[in-house]
Amino acid sequence: MKATSEDKPHWVLILISKWMIIIGLILWSSRLQAQNFLNLSFEYASPRGFPLAWEVNEGKGAPSSIRVDSTQSFDGRKSLIFTAQQAPMLLAGLFFSVERLKGHTLTLTGQIKIDSLQDGEARWFHYDYGRRSFGFSDQAVTKTTNWQPFRYSFNVPEDAQGEGIVPGLKVNGTGKVYLDAVRVELDGQELLDTPPSLKPLSTKQQAWLNRTVVPLRSLDPNDPVDDLTVLKRHIGPSRLVGLGENSHGSGSLFQVKHRLIQYLVEKMGFTVIAMEAPAPEADLINRYVQGGEGSPAQVTQLLGFKSWQTKEVLSMIEWMRAYNQSHPDSPVEFRGFDLQSQEIPLQNLARYGEKNDSTLLELVNKVTATLRSKPLNDSLRTVAYQQVQVIIAHLKDQKQSSENKGILEQLQHDADILAQSIALPFLKNRREWMAQNIRWLVDQHPKNVRMVIWAANGHISKQGVNMGHYLHDWYGKEYFAIGSTFNQGTYSIYGSPGFFAVETPYPGTYEYLLNQCQYPDFILNLSAIQKQDEGHWIKQQLGFRFLETETQLNQFRSMSITEHFDALIHLRTSIRSTYINP
Repeated sequence: MKATSEDKPHWVLILISKWMIIIGLILWSSRLQAQNFLNLSFEYASPRGFPLAWEVNEGKGAPSSIRVDSTQSFDGRKSLIFTAQQAPMLLAGLFFSVERLKGHTLTLTGQIKIDSLQDGEARWFHYDYGRRSFGFSDQAVTKTTNWQPFRYSFNVPEDAQGEGIVPGLKVNGTGKVYLDAVRVELDGQELLDTPPSLKPLSTKQQAWLNRTVVPLRSLDPNDPVDDLTVLKRHIGPSRLVGLGENSHGSGSLFQVKHRLIQYLVEKMGFTVIAMEAPAPEADLINRYVQGGEGSPAQVTQLLGFKSWQTKEVLSMIEWMRAYNQSHPDSPVEFRGFDLQSQEIPLQNLARYGEKNDSTLLELVNKVTATLRSKPLNDSLRTVAYQQVQVIIAHLKDQKQSSENKGILEQLQHDADILAQSIALPFLKNRREWMAQNIRWLVDQHPKNVRMVIWAANGHISKQGVNMGHYLHDWYGKEYFAIGSTFNQGTYSIYGSPGFFAVETPYPGTYEYLLNQCQYPDFILNLSAIQKQDEGHWIKQQLGFRFLETETQLNQFRSMSITEHFDALIHLRTSIRSTYINP
C-alpha cells in the first residue's frame, strides 16, 4: 500500500487533537533501538487491558474502546480489538523517534480481521509531528473479513524534524476490528520485539535505591527544609531549574514543589518563580507578590487555568508575598511564560497608545476588530496575526529613539504573547514559544539570575521538541530538570466528580519499581547514575505515569526517564488539589 497525504476536514483535526497531545507530551521521542519491546502480538496488557508499548485514543462520547482481547488471535493467545460504536475515529499506534527513522522506509505488516463494521473503515496511517501531517494507505478495509494480511510502507524524508513518527491503525464506524501479528521493518530489516522487563527489584537493586535516594521528611511547606540540603550538590551551579509534575491536579505535588521553591529561594539564591501560566496575567500577580497590589481573590482569577486556582498554589504565592515583606532588599518575582492570553496584552497596548502613541492605538484597534469577528476562523486569525506583526515592528522602531525603552520592551513582549496566542490554533508551536518566553525573561535579568520553572513533566523534559529541550539546547548544564510522579492516591480533574483515583502501578512501570523503596517520599538524582551501579535498571524504557485534567483510564506511557530528567521526585501517595472555586 502506498502512503498518501490528505488534507483532513476540521472535525477530524478536532477528534485527533487529544491523541496528538498525549503522544507529543508523553512519549517525548523515545529512541527506537535495534531491539526493543514493541508488543507486536499484543501478548502484554495493563490490568485495564490497554496494550503495553502502544498508544491509543478512544475518543469521547460513544463507549468505544481499544483493548487487548483473548477471544480472537491469529497467532499467540491475544490480539488487539477495536470496538467501535458510532466512533468518528479510534487510533492505535507505535511511536518512533525522527532521528532513528529519517531517510529510511518504515514498513508495517500483519493480520487484520473485521467483524461487521458498518458505516466505517479500517485504514493504515502515519502521523509526522514535524510536518504536522498524516499519511494514509490507499486501501481501506470496510467489510467483514477473516484474518487477512496487510502491508503499509512509507518513507521518512532526510530533513524530517519533530519528536517522532507514529504509524498505526485508524478505525471508525460501528463494529469490531482485530489486529495481530504485526511486524516492523526498517529498510527491509525486521526490528526485533524483545520481551518487557516485568520483574521486581532484586535485593541488591532495592538496597541501591534505598541508599541513593534523598528521603523527604515532610511535604508540608511549613516544616523545616534542612533535609533538602543535598539539592545544592545535585543542582550545583545550574541557574534554571525545571520543576515538573505528572498531574496538574495533585495537591501533594504542589506542596512539595512549594517546599522545594522555599529552599531554592532561601538557601540557593533563586529569585524568579516562572509558572506555566499566561505571562501578562502573571505580571499582574507579581505586583501583588512584590507590592501587595490587589487581593488573593484577584490573584486566583489571574492564574487563568483552573488547575492553578487551588489553595496549594495560592499558599505558595502568599508565601512569596510574605517573604518579600521580610526581605525587601532581595525580593522574589512571580512570572509566567504561557501564551494563552489576549485581553490583557490588548489592554496594555491600547492604554499606552492612548497616552503616548496614536499610531499604535490605531493598529491595536484593527487587531481588536479582527479578533471580534464572528466566526473567527483560521483565515481571520492569520489576518490578526499579521496585524500584530505590524505592531511588533512599530514598537521595535519606537525603541530606537524613545526614552521609554524598558516600557516598550515590555509592550513588545505583550505583543509577542498576543501573536503567539492568536496563531496557536494553526501554528501549534506552544512548546517552542514558551521556551522563547522563558529566554526573554532570563534576558531581562542579570546574567547570574536563578529561576525556577514550574510546568508539566512533558514541558520541562529535555528530549523531543519540548520546552525543556530548547532550554537544554540553549543553556546546557545551566538547565536542571526535575520530574515528578506518585504511586497511589487521587488527583483533581475538570468536571464531575472533580477528582479521580490513580491506576495501581503494575510490573513494567517505573512507579511499580520505585515504590519498593523503603522511603515513601524521596528525590532521586538521575544524572549521577552510572552504568556500573545497581541502578542501571532506571535507564530502561518503562511505563511512566502521565495524567490529564480529566477522567483517564490508561495512565502510563512508555519512556526512559533518564533521557528526560536530571532528577525525579517520587511520592507514595497523592492527595488531590483543592480548587478554590469548585
